[in-house]
Amino acid sequence: MPRAQERSSSAHRAWLAIAACSMAFVACGTAAGSSKPTDRSNDPIANPISSSSQRDAQPTASGPIVSAWIAAQQAFEEAARSANPDEPELAATTIPPLLPWSESLLRRMRSAGQVGRGPVQLGRPQVVAQQDGEARVQSCVHDEEIVISAATGVPAPGDPGQVDFLWITSTMQLTSSGWKLATQTVEVGQCHAS
Repeated sequence: MPRAQERSSSAHRAWLAIAACSMAFVACGTAAGSSKPTDRSNDPIANPISSSSQRDAQPTASGPIVSAWIAAQQAFEEAARSANPDEPELAATTIPPLLPWSESLLRRMRSAGQVGRGPVQLGRPQVVAQQDGEARVQSCVHDEEIVISAATGVPAPGDPGQVDFLWITSTMQLTSSGWKLATQTVEVGQCHAS
């Protein structure tokens, strides 16, 4: 049975796993790996949004919420490319409790001399629930980003070359400056390209 992704082979997956572990108390979800999305049949990777190659990608549904979700995903990927915990867009798109976890991961990557490389197809993000300034976004993501040594280009130990389809469930919160990414869980094997 698929479980929450908890390995550190990809900066993106590691970020999501760390976030998932810290989100057991979040109103829209449960402990990492136990969240069960209701219907994934309408969320294939057809016409994916590539966060690494399409900086002006348009959301497929729910305008500002999905736009903010895409911006947050892209901000982390940009920060991972240089292992920069001070990336301005990361702080502009992500809030606690996820922001400090993301910054911590990026500091650990920087200390280890590692950076993220590779594309991430963001799938077709959809708002599946919204209430009282909080929204839940789900998407099937094709994650090809890996962690490598910045000096040598050699992949980090473990299974850094593995490409996965990840089922992502995110909590977006409405703040005075717009929608921000607050929490995120990820599951491997819960979706695939159609």
